[in-house]
Amino acid sequence: MFSGTVTGKHDAGLHTQYTFSVESRWKGASQSSIELYSGGLCGYQFTTGATYLVFARNNGEQLRSGLCSGTRRMDAAQAQLKQLPAPR
Repeated sequence: MFSGTVTGKHDAGLHTQYTFSVESRWKGASQSSIELYSGGLCGYQFTTGATYLVFARNNGEQLRSGLCSGTRRMDAAQAQLKQLPAPR
């Protein structure tokens, strides 16, 4: 779980690979840049330059997020942010 800004987008077949510049993190690795995949019927369409609160899962090979994960733009995530502990 992290907040970050989309800095890149690459079409990868059925899925899209997004690159995020990480601003805060609650769980997961400590990289300053993260690659995340989304797509298919439940894919989340991230916008380059926008900032998101991202709920992702690691499937053993890739970090993924989708429509049902709870991910949302930061300007719509105030209720979720109030429930979270301080980021690491």
